[in-house]
Amino acid sequence: MFDSEMELVNFFVDNYSSFEGKIIVKEMPIRFGNIDVISIKNINLPFTDKQTIILSKPQIH
Repeated sequence: MFDSEMELVNFFVDNYSSFEGKIIVKEMPIRFGNIDVISIKNINLPFTDKQTIILSKPQIH
């Protein structure tokens, strides 16, 4: 049905209603692999949505 894993992940994010109003990070590298989808709800943090997106991306030095 899907030609690639990324196509599957994009379809899932686009169609999963629980992601509405949340920040979505795709393919986040963690230790021994990647997490396909991370959902962040920014309601209790002292950061804007834009700041949360920046902070959610790993920095490689």
